[in-house]
Amino acid sequence: MKALWNKDKKFLNSLEFINNNLMQLKQNMEADEQSVETFKRNKALYTKIIKSFENVQAYADGRSWGNEWRKAKKAWLAGTKQQLSILSHRMDELDGIKRQVTKPHGERQADTVADELEIMQIVDEIADYMGKIFNYDSTQKTTSAYSENELSSASSVPELADLQKACIDNDEPDIERIVTYFENYNKIDLLKKCACQFAAEGRVDALEQLMGHSTRIDYSLCDKEEWSLLHWAVVGNQKEMLLFLLKKSPVSILKNSTSYFSLSGSILNFTVEYCNLELFEALLSSEEVKSKLPELLLLKGRNGKRPLAITMIKIKELLSAEPNESMQQKYGTYLRMMERLFDLEHKVNASNPPSVMEQNFKNLTDKISAFYREMDVVKRYAVYADLSKYSNEITSGLSAAYKISAEDFMQHVKWCLQVPFLKACQENQIEIATQHANLFKEHGVESFINEIILDCLSYSSSESKTLVFKFIIDNGLMEPSKAVTDNLTNNGWNVLHWAVAKEKISIIEYLIHKDPNLAFIKTPNGWLNGRENLLHVAIAYGQKKSLKFILNDLTSDKYPDKTIQFKLFYFLINSKEKNGETPLALVLSKLNKAPTEYSLTEAQEMKKIIEDATTTMAANPEFQAYLESIEKDEAEKAKAAELKTEANKTSTFCSIM
Repeated sequence: MKALWNKDKKFLNSLEFINNNLMQLKQNMEADEQSVETFKRNKALYTKIIKSFENVQAYADGRSWGNEWRKAKKAWLAGTKQQLSILSHRMDELDGIKRQVTKPHGERQADTVADELEIMQIVDEIADYMGKIFNYDSTQKTTSAYSENELSSASSVPELADLQKACIDNDEPDIERIVTYFENYNKIDLLKKCACQFAAEGRVDALEQLMGHSTRIDYSLCDKEEWSLLHWAVVGNQKEMLLFLLKKSPVSILKNSTSYFSLSGSILNFTVEYCNLELFEALLSSEEVKSKLPELLLLKGRNGKRPLAITMIKIKELLSAEPNESMQQKYGTYLRMMERLFDLEHKVNASNPPSVMEQNFKNLTDKISAFYREMDVVKRYAVYADLSKYSNEITSGLSAAYKISAEDFMQHVKWCLQVPFLKACQENQIEIATQHANLFKEHGVESFINEIILDCLSYSSSESKTLVFKFIIDNGLMEPSKAVTDNLTNNGWNVLHWAVAKEKISIIEYLIHKDPNLAFIKTPNGWLNGRENLLHVAIAYGQKKSLKFILNDLTSDKYPDKTIQFKLFYFLINSKEKNGETPLALVLSKLNKAPTEYSLTEAQEMKKIIEDATTTMAANPEFQAYLESIEKDEAEKAKAAELKTEANKTSTFCSIM
């Protein structure tokens, strides 16, 4: 029979090419060191595989397949095409999100590794298909459960829906036939998908039928997103199925999905995410879970949050939503979940009887619960004052682990006070925003606005946060010249200094044109060298875009008041920082000290930006007239000072005489 295949060497060679290149692709992905260039080579190799496969498939579709084993080969070829389609989809997804294989510091991204492992798994499955094509044993036709007519009939090839119906109808012969087909042709993903759907729909009997006939899957399976059957039972709100699966597969209790493309975490995370109090209580009350509770409480999803933290995040999100009956019901559910998790974590972690430190921490969580139960906005500030005072009193006596938890909890509490203010800013509700700003001042937490401002100026901030920033400044909720101090540097910069350092161009433009006098304020001593202007800050942080925007803006026609424009340009170009360096001198010192080629190029580019702006202004007659007026003023001041000195000398001489 093999001789029949060898009659067409081109067909066989194409199959070998696909197989060899798939193996090469797999080896590339298994390499320890990855780079963007490696990924590009993998994409090119993959493109070759697809092109060759299209030729093979065209041949397969046009050839006459005379007997059972050839039809079987064609079926395997179709399966290979399906797997390549899956691989194509995954590769496109990776390319679509502009995947970076390494972090700036050379650390592998966890989600990148997970993506590569999934692709390698698919490549392995493809390799299995190719192995069957090359090593097909003709004796298999005697053990096949299907006749030539069945294989040649498109209608007889079973689909996922056929398997689902057979399991639901308890049709054992059909279940056996379809499961055997899926397993013979390595369609294990379809078996998993069927099981997951039964778990989500609460079809206990159908799931038992499926598991009873399959040798390739069991109750501990996970799908491509690392969701177990328990995860799917929670998603489908299936309490009976949940309790059934807890007994069937206790090992799945600690399964923790770290999926990038969907919800992640443990089954406890899922019950919290889906706000299902009934499943939450059923899960925590089951005997199978109790023994694993210490580990389950600490499991985190891809976002790094454990179940308790998720309840607090959900509460914060609800506070920013429109108040209605559904919101209030969910708020109450999350509050009960949070209090239950507080209690469980205390019981799991504390000694018996609890130590003074453990009891203090328990008291803190009780006060946090009281804060969340207080729904009156004004009264909540009084509760917060008591809570904050108690937290400050006990923090020094907490262990490192308890201290981290306490700080995390208090941050969530602060968010709950900040969220209504932030929401009012986002919705342009000046009265409500002003009310909360006044409450901040009244209760000594004006720093809350400071934190929101810093968040708006962060590298990752969005356009919506820029609008919040402008709303706060426009409505006088914060003075832009006021020092904005972060928790790391305590440098006391104002918002314009921060905007330049973080390269927030739209905010730089907004602030300079709103109040040009703000741009004359230098940084205080104690950070960098001290006494820097905006150009010094941009150069120190290597922010070429900030530097270029400021100078291009000052050489444009955007300023109706030319005097302030020229004055600001002259100040920024010529003023010196604490060590006596102008911006250009600072760039030149960077050129002399550049440790790398990148640093050298960066300094050269910044030097050119300053020189180009200076050249542009030098050619401006109005600016030259401004410089002449400055020189004249300085000459007059010098002459006046000289006359005053002479007058003082004369007065002194006369008094001596």
